[in-house]
Amino acid sequence: MKKIKRADKMNHVHSDIRGPLYVRAMEMQRQGRDVLKLNTGNPAAFAFGLPDSIRNALDGHLEEGVGYCDFKGMPKAREAICEYEKSKGILVIPGSGFDWQQPDHFRIVMLPEAKVLTDAVRRMGNFLDGYRQNM
Repeated sequence: MKKIKRADKMNHVHSDIRGPLYVRAMEMQRQGRDVLKLNTGNPAAFAFGLPDSIRNALDGHLEEGVGYCDFKGMPKAREAICEYEKSKGILVIPGSGFDWQQPDHFRIVMLPEAKVLTDAVRRMGNFLDGYRQNM
């Protein structure tokens, strides 16, 4: 299996959603203290602006990376994944595949290419015909 190397720019990306900050918040709640959790990366929802420390860190580095995208993923990345899977002979069908009601929910269902499926269905039919004859 080919090993995928993490991009160098991700070396310092960490999440505290379930780390020490979360544990401390849970301890404080158990002590009866009110804790306002802003750990989802959306301080604007609570009418907070961009902290100066973040603004200063971004200064001159804004174009180096874009951390947010559509929750379905970046279209070019999705297309690249589809092409990679197709190159291995796997049919990729975008869609929910799991009967989700949300039309924007993105899932891919990977199947062998059509000729492999056709052959498998034919062999299954032959097996069933033989099975029925021997009943």
